[in-house]
Amino acid sequence: MDSIPLYSLRATEVFRELETSAAGLSSGEADARRDLYGDNILSEPPTESRWRSLIGYLAHPMALILWGAGVLAFVARQPALGVVIWVIVLLNAALTFWQEYRAAQAVRALRELLPAYARLVRSGGEAMVPTDEIVPGDILVLAEGDNIPADARVIEEYGLRTNNANLTGEAIPARKTADASLREGISEIERPNLVFAGSSVYSGTGRAVVYATGMLTQFGRIAHLTQAVPQIPSRLQRELSRTSHVISLLALGVAAIVFVVGVFDVGLKGFEAFLLALGILVAAVPEG
Repeated sequence: MDSIPLYSLRATEVFRELETSAAGLSSGEADARRDLYGDNILSEPPTESRWRSLIGYLAHPMALILWGAGVLAFVARQPALGVVIWVIVLLNAALTFWQEYRAAQAVRALRELLPAYARLVRSGGEAMVPTDEIVPGDILVLAEGDNIPADARVIEEYGLRTNNANLTGEAIPARKTADASLREGISEIERPNLVFAGSSVYSGTGRAVVYATGMLTQFGRIAHLTQAVPQIPSRLQRELSRTSHVISLLALGVAAIVFVVGVFDVGLKGFEAFLLALGILVAAVPEG
């Protein structure tokens, strides 16, 4: 199916390549393909409890060091400075938590751009089918105002134009054709015989054969980019992280010792000793 670009084929060849016909898929074949390709939906990444995420932001090594710095500020009788440090920790955790929350909301917003139902040709007749049941090989029936539920190759059109603003940001409707596209050096989104999930029909009518659904669509790739994809750290990264934690703890201990010695032995004022200790702490802790 992926060996020959569909946009370079004639309409009759598209049917053969996608193992379908102008009469559409039968119900049995559609069910079999749904088992193979899955539902036509934008998946959401698994997320842990919001409270667990927030606690994690408040308890990572650098945050713990700043909590300790706040305690030192209170011991040095500088409660205002201690409160400022703790507020900074809380604000940083809240900002990170909010960014993660907005990323999850962005995926939900993208899912709402897909229609709940779409008109298809199934077993030779037209029918309204839930969007999540659409599979490669289905024939979409497109009309003005329709939101397109999947990526498809146009096989028939009458003045068909689509609004691709959700994909490209361009507000000018794109003219679509059923002819093969042989031009080189342009992307799939620029192909005049392809329509995409997340776009809509600006004017005209047409029919198109679905070739990609769910996260395999251009729209699905955009949704994927909005999700936080966890990366497995390399062995070197794990060793650097472990070393960073050790140095951070040692720096905290040295700063505490400097503070105590500065106050009780050298005779520094509490605030001066605190600044000296905090300066050693910041200088010693590795960035990142």
